[in-house]
Amino acid sequence: MKGSQSNDCNCLGCLARRRNSQKPSSVQVDIAGFIAGIPLTQPKKQKVLSAAGFLVAANQHMKDRAVTYDSPEGERSMERTVAAFNELKGTNLSVQDGWTFMMLLKMVRADQGEFKADNFEDLVAYAALAGEQASIDAVRKQNQQNI
Repeated sequence: MKGSQSNDCNCLGCLARRRNSQKPSSVQVDIAGFIAGIPLTQPKKQKVLSAAGFLVAANQHMKDRAVTYDSPEGERSMERTVAAFNELKGTNLSVQDGWTFMMLLKMVRADQGEFKADNFEDLVAYAALAGEQASIDAVRKQNQQNI
C-alpha cells in the first residue's frame, strides 16, 4: 500500500514506518527493522579512553587474573605454557617469545571488527609482562657472567 500507513499492510516499508512511529516494547521482535537495518535503540556514544586509563585497566586485569589463575605475584602461567608448547611441538620458544605471541594476537584482534578496549588493555598488560621477562632474562645473564 504505497503512500499509506495502513496497519493491514505488512510490506517492509509500512512495517518500518509503523516501527518508527511507535516505540517497540522490550520483548517485541522487530523483524522489519532488522531486515531494513534500522537499530531498535541508538548506539552508545563511544567515550575517548586515555592512555593512563588503559594502563590502570591493564593493571587491574593483571590483579584479577592473578587471583583467579595464578599467584599473589601475578600472571605466571607463560613459563609453563611455553615449556608445554616446546615439548609438544619440538620448538625452543622463550617466555619472552610467548608474550610477544600474545601481543601479536591482541594487535591482530584489535585490527578486526569494531573497537574493543579489552584488546588494548590486554596488549598493555602483555607488553608489561614481556618487559618484566626481558628484565629477568637480563639479570640472569648478568649474574651468569659474574660467576
